[in-house]
Amino acid sequence: MSMKQISLGTVSSAARGILITSGTNATPIVATVTAGHRLKNGARIAIAGVTTLTAMNGEWSVSAVAATTGALDGSAGNGAFGGTAVVAAVADRTPFLHRHSAMLTINQPSGAVWVGTLVFEVADSVDATQFYYTNSSGVAVAGFKDGLQSGEIAIPAATAGQVMQLEVSLARFNTIRASAFTSGVAGAALLA
Repeated sequence: MSMKQISLGTVSSAARGILITSGTNATPIVATVTAGHRLKNGARIAIAGVTTLTAMNGEWSVSAVAATTGALDGSAGNGAFGGTAVVAAVADRTPFLHRHSAMLTINQPSGAVWVGTLVFEVADSVDATQFYYTNSSGVAVAGFKDGLQSGEIAIPAATAGQVMQLEVSLARFNTIRASAFTSGVAGAALLA
């Protein structure tokens, strides 16, 4: 049996792992994604926060994936890109389902050794403007929450190629974010 993987992207600054910086006013919308996204055809992502090309917001399967672009299947542009796109990987297909376990793998894919702090974050729902998580009282709260019981992951300076693996419980929307950044590159993926 082979392992399946969902990319959470690569961070090389104080940002999220998958960053969308633009989109085309076309059918389908083609998203401009920063290099190192590690998405592949069929990947599922959710987007919120695009204010003028609003048709880009929502959940999508990605196709025609290249180094810095990917088409949002079934989409149709409705204006020029504006706003700040926030992206999360969608866990909605076996073996990646809400509340199932997966292995969060964090690695240093290049010779640039990572020095910083990463946060695995999760959310339960999304609308056109933002993601939401459900708090312990059952109330939807805007944003993401830490997806690890222990909170942030501090990765000290080490040799390139170092790998860290942690078991996590998946939410519908999953992302990685550098909350502190000094230098280097770190990639993250979910395995099941």
